[in-house]
Amino acid sequence: MLSFNGQHYDGDDDTEWAVKKDGGRFDQFTGATITPRAIVNATKAAIHYFRENKTALLDDPQPQDNQAATTQTTGAE
Repeated sequence: MLSFNGQHYDGDDDTEWAVKKDGGRFDQFTGATITPRAIVNATKAAIHYFRENKTALLDDPQPQDNQAATTQTTGAE
């Protein structure tokens, strides 16, 4: 997992985000390709998702349950 530290993903056209056996930059485990391939693909998908949803993910709205509790406690609407 540490092989992802300091790596950059340049979007869908970044062909180096693959295991070496598939032409990428990431080592696979000895005798294994499918699991490392899945990890690289899942990490790439997570980065893509974060980039597409960064604002919504980092926004800190007050949870609905807390708003209702605050309204009931203070009597404010």
